[in-house]
Amino acid sequence: MRFIIELNSIFKDLSAPTSFFKITYINLPTKIGLLTFLLAALILPFKPQPALACLAISCLACCFCQSPQKIFKELLSSPISIFSLLLFGSVCSSYFYSLAPAEQKTKFLFAYRELLLLPLLLFFMKNSGLTKSLSAAIFFVMTGLVIGISSVNFLSFYFGKPFFDVPSNDNFIFHSHIIQNVMGSVAVLYFLLQIKNTTSFKLPWFFFVFVAFLGILNIFFMVQGRTGHLSLLACIIVFIFFSLNKTKKILSVGVFGIGLVIIFNTNNYLNQAVNRTFSEVKIYQETGKETSAGARIEFWKYAISHIKQSPLIGHGAGSFRHEYKLHIKENNQPGFEAGTHHPHNEFLLLWHDAGLVAFILYCGFLFSLARQGYKAENSNVKTMRFGVLVTLLIYSLVDVPLFNSAEALFFVLMITCFFQFNLKELSSGANYFKTAKDH
Repeated sequence: MRFIIELNSIFKDLSAPTSFFKITYINLPTKIGLLTFLLAALILPFKPQPALACLAISCLACCFCQSPQKIFKELLSSPISIFSLLLFGSVCSSYFYSLAPAEQKTKFLFAYRELLLLPLLLFFMKNSGLTKSLSAAIFFVMTGLVIGISSVNFLSFYFGKPFFDVPSNDNFIFHSHIIQNVMGSVAVLYFLLQIKNTTSFKLPWFFFVFVAFLGILNIFFMVQGRTGHLSLLACIIVFIFFSLNKTKKILSVGVFGIGLVIIFNTNNYLNQAVNRTFSEVKIYQETGKETSAGARIEFWKYAISHIKQSPLIGHGAGSFRHEYKLHIKENNQPGFEAGTHHPHNEFLLLWHDAGLVAFILYCGFLFSLARQGYKAENSNVKTMRFGVLVTLLIYSLVDVPLFNSAEALFFVLMITCFFQFNLKELSSGANYFKTAKDH
């Protein structure tokens, strides 16, 4: 409601656009947020790829022009923002000594554009006073994630074509089965907290159980992806460790362990997924043929061997893609050509292309998230923060969540939602089931 009122107030002042930033009854972050909303509405339908980068850079420029001292003070008070900006600066510096083609160097820099968006969003959410609205947005986003992904997958299986099997050059945010499962894992964790916090067995409680079950069903039985399995198991462990008391922890660990054994022994798909990992590694080692796990081993071995050649400054922006293509041509490995964009490991990609400093800064970025998680006084907020952190860490070990736009945007939004300083607690989702009479 406040957003609508402020938006209406701004439309009244559109007759004098130059006086927009002189309006005193709306604070600067809210002005920037409203401008971002309007610009996104105009730009995104026409040019989706560069829109967020343009918005982030332009809005940061507006912030610095209006109040540079305040912005510097806010950024220095947020280790997450500091590491995000320093990491982007380190990536940019690798452009100048890279021997890769200019197009590939530019694509590498552009891939990390969300690192500029994160400080802006954290600054906006800290100063806008929209924490209650944010809690409501989190609830409906999490609900939409699970129901939306599951519904599409149900329809896909009904029509006989998995939804994640789409052309890679199409701009579908859910084209990757890995990010589907990672998003689903975070959403399941959120609804487990809602189940725990709902004391009465009424409609909200049954709804939360249904959505959590739907998310688990989607991850374990509908979408192929071992990363999603690990992320979900990690989120459940985080839930048990951070949100339950000692007695419930012991009981939950027992139930969780027994349930895991039963599911693993009765579900052929999960059994095959685990066995397939070992068989893929064995096939790669014995024959050299490309498999999912085997390809990752190949990429990691190549990245590590090249990091040793230039451990301090790396090989420059876009160099992994450029040099690995030459490598597979020289060694006659055409089967591995499809995965030459990155080594399927965020740590190795940053170290290989941008050097040791970038690697350390990314570790510092993850550490700042962990530190902010420990500082949370509310157990629900702490649980969600560590849930986002462990999924980002797992994803970073087997893929490149910051390098891929859709994945990076998801994690930026999750960090913004759960790590911003004004979020003292998560509101109960049961409040959104109340009618006017209940209030």
